[in-house]
Amino acid sequence: RVRNLTNFGAFVELEEGIDGLVHVSDMSWTRRVTHPSEVVKKGDVIEVAVLAIDKEHRRISLGLKQVEADPWPALADRFLPGSEITGKITRLFDRGAIVDVGEHIEGFIPISQLGVDDLKKPSEAFLPNEELKMKVTRVDVPNHRLLLSVKAWLSDQDDVALAEWTANRNRARAEAAKLEAEEAEKAKEREEKKGKKGSKEALATAEADELPADLEGLDDADLDVPADGE
Repeated sequence: RVRNLTNFGAFVELEEGIDGLVHVSDMSWTRRVTHPSEVVKKGDVIEVAVLAIDKEHRRISLGLKQVEADPWPALADRFLPGSEITGKITRLFDRGAIVDVGEHIEGFIPISQLGVDDLKKPSEAFLPNEELKMKVTRVDVPNHRLLLSVKAWLSDQDDVALAEWTANRNRARAEAAKLEAEEAEKAKEREEKKGKKGSKEALATAEADELPADLEGLDDADLDVPADGE
């Protein structure tokens, strides 16, 4: 039974007086869970696997995703390079965007593959919850990554579709600029009210938007994938 939630995981009572921790990284095979409340809630009865027992420090590491088999080998057969899919943006980072392609499966679009030339950061031309069409670049089974490309999808579109895409980008840019201005004004007000404390909170918020650790390992060959998805 889930006894308590923290920012880094969920404490699960295995039996009276014995708790173990399910870290957020062990909650889902296909989603990048940022807080355990996205998957479980206090009081839930869940099935977990024991990953490790540290007798010296009296700690038990548990896994929720490990109860099921790793789905990535099967996903590699399902998401073939060059296949077209649709997804919704869930998070934007300086180096790209994470999209939900359905069934709690997330993919990553590197900034070079978002289809906008000279883009400094994705949040300038894209919005959270925006739906995008793209092509599969490849599935990195060992590292549990689905790499995607809007640029490759655009290369197959006619003039009408490209014009619509450009119009959507212009609307998104305008909305993004408006949201950025509003957030800057709110941040200024917080800083004026709280002084240095407000500045520290703003820094903490910026740090929370850093690229997930599993994507930080991508090198240039992974990020600058060919437009044809090969």
